Amino acid sequence: EDRLTDDPADAGVDLFGASKTENEEQRISADYLWHFGPWSYGYVEARPTLGFAIREETFEQNALTSAQDESRTNKAVFSQVQFSFLERLFITPGFRFDDNDNFGDATSPRVSVAYLIRKWGTKLRGVYGKGIKEPTFSETFGGTFFRGNKNLDPERTESIEAGFDQDLWD
Repeated sequence: EDRLTDDPADAGVDLFGASKTENEEQRISADYLWHFGPWSYGYVEARPTLGFAIREETFEQNALTSAQDESRTNKAVFSQVQFSFLERLFITPGFRFDDNDNFGDATSPRVSVAYLIRKWGTKLRGVYGKGIKEPTFSETFGGTFFRGNKNLDPERTESIEAGFDQDLWD
């Protein structure tokens, strides 16, 4: 992503003067998933998934008054297992572990539950999870018309969802 903001000084009264900022951001990422199974034992079926992700980001900013040249790396491993009981009750616990250059380590758990009522074509479902998101380079270092904050912590979320799916008309 390349951005250029160029605001030359206006003739006459220009309260802000000239400004020019060039930003270049690059992201390279790779994700890999391994799906295993399904493995069955009696009325229970398990479908494990393991994976990893890596993201390398670089940021260069040149402005009239400052310059930045930053990079960061995030490595993650994640896993989940979908358990199916009688092909009606589904429980899927999982987690993601991030190792980040800026904020260190973080573990984000997640669990979902679903129950299928075949006779009615209804699926009841619920999810609980936590997450983490690193501030963007713009939030950290600013731009032409705003200042960044190098002391920003990552956003942390906790969510609970509940709902249902209903088949209609076949």
